[in-house]
Amino acid sequence: MKISFIIPIYNTETYLSKCVKSILSLNLNTNYEIILIDDGSTDNSSKLCDDFSKKYSFIKVFHKQNGGVSSARNFGLNKASGEYVYFVDSDDFLLKNKNLDTILNNLSSDIVQFKMNYYYEKYDKYVQCNDLKEYTYINEKERFLYDMICSNTLSVSPCDKIINRNILIKNNIYFEEGLIGEDIDWSLKLYIYVNSIKTVNKEIYSYRQNRKGSITNHIAKKNIKSIIYIIDKWVNYNYKDDRIKELYYNYIAYQYVLLLAITNKNNCTKKSKIQIDKFDFLLKYDLSYKVKMCNKVFSIFGRKIGLYLLKIYIRLKNNGIIKL
Repeated sequence: MKISFIIPIYNTETYLSKCVKSILSLNLNTNYEIILIDDGSTDNSSKLCDDFSKKYSFIKVFHKQNGGVSSARNFGLNKASGEYVYFVDSDDFLLKNKNLDTILNNLSSDIVQFKMNYYYEKYDKYVQCNDLKEYTYINEKERFLYDMICSNTLSVSPCDKIINRNILIKNNIYFEEGLIGEDIDWSLKLYIYVNSIKTVNKEIYSYRQNRKGSITNHIAKKNIKSIIYIIDKWVNYNYKDDRIKELYYNYIAYQYVLLLAITNKNNCTKKSKIQIDKFDFLLKYDLSYKVKMCNKVFSIFGRKIGLYLLKIYIRLKNNGIIKL
């Protein structure tokens, strides 16, 4: 069984070597390839990619015109030859342990999802995510969604999952290009089609936060517009199962709370505000304790002060001051 590590790269020369070497240092006892997609970098990233490919025959490099992270991931998915794929961001890194080797040599589910931690570069600090309930869900999508939403562990990141490549190709599960928050949209589509998911309560991946120059470190009007688009898409999706629809609404409610927390007078137009207000009904879907917490704060302090407190909470969370 072959595994394809897909790494999209754009101007991350400071971090790229650590990312690739973190995979190499695992000394994996499985057949694998590393696919580096240079997405039109203008720094030294392109040369670093070429240097790695010259040194290791299983590292493949593709240079393409800049199209964004979704374009680069999609490109890599089409170039991959592995039965399973693992998307890794070039400014992040894998943790050195034997857990991944064990996981890779025992793959059978459509998805294997594991833990990751958050590395706050500014503070040189690691923050652990919530523990996962270890279980193998086979044709139990409803149970999986319920367990993950209630425990606040339904991850939208592609970086904490090893995925059967055929599932992605067969069901046309690609990242929508030009969209901010593409991981949310992509993962919700992914969960619609998978039938088996194994969860492993082991830290495999470290996700770098608050990196200078990172697109996620700046909330602009485009971010707000994209999140509104994603929420609207999945509110109006043609679900075949009403229970799955309700569970999706419970997850989307959490995204709505985050949307409320990041909007301000500088990034939210009057039109966007009208669109956001129409999603307020999602707050009644409160399986997530964070949605419950938001509702409680609103009921105690009122909407205006509640939103102010919510923004403070998100700011503290994003800086690693409080646990995610």
